[in-house]
Amino acid sequence: MLGGVFNSGLLAAPEARDATFDYQVAAPEVVDHGEELPLVFESLDRVPPLRAIATDRDRAVARVANACWINFARTGDPAGGECPAWPRYGFRQDRLMRFDVTSAAQAVPGAPLLDAFVRDGALGQQ
Repeated sequence: MLGGVFNSGLLAAPEARDATFDYQVAAPEVVDHGEELPLVFESLDRVPPLRAIATDRDRAVARVANACWINFARTGDPAGGECPAWPRYGFRQDRLMRFDVTSAAQAVPGAPLLDAFVRDGALGQQ
């Protein structure tokens, strides 16, 4: 995989507050905001520095991530087709999609601590 470093984020539609999906996706060694985009838009071969180091495994991860983004854009739910079941993210429903050779939903690392912040109002939600 490209570097083996994971970047995470949320896939959310502004008009559907309850439709929020958390994810982690393989990204290059130096992970800055948005550097996972060549994976989710399946454009590894269009970015010269990535084209030189991308593997068939990276392209397979990108194909699944891209399918999920397309499903989400069309229906508000990323699951379906090549995208495995991906539960909505929410308080006490701390699951995210980890894009890897076998992409799957898994527990959010540190979820109990995050839930405590939310429960105690530290993040402005209660």
